[in-house]
Amino acid sequence: MKLKGTSVLTSLLVATSSLVSAAAINQMNEDPAISLRAACPVTLTQSAVDYFLSLDTGEFRNLRIGARGGGCSGIQYSFQFGAAEDGDYVCSFGQLPVLIEHFSEPYLSGATFDVVNSVVVVNNPNCRV
Repeated sequence: MKLKGTSVLTSLLVATSSLVSAAAINQMNEDPAISLRAACPVTLTQSAVDYFLSLDTGEFRNLRIGARGGGCSGIQYSFQFGAAEDGDYVCSFGQLPVLIEHFSEPYLSGATFDVVNSVVVVNNPNCRV
């Protein structure tokens, strides 16, 4: 998966989230009636949601998004499918459960993720290039 710095963003989805325990997200996977309340710290475009839903994720369907120091803009992004950990922000973009690593939230807050031609495009107001 390739990353690129900025993009014109369209077709933004509205998401909801909450700071919850790992047990709660795992229960959410089993019971889709569980609702989430607060605003999600990130946005995924419909193109990004469709792309991540199309990937073969094995046993996990939760997309975990994280951020680490490094890269040209000072932040490297991680995208992996896995179980929730305590403190994760839990968002739902249609059929795609998204987990924001609790320690990454300050670096990802306000970021929008898009996918254009199988390339993940990130618009993050916390990065200065």
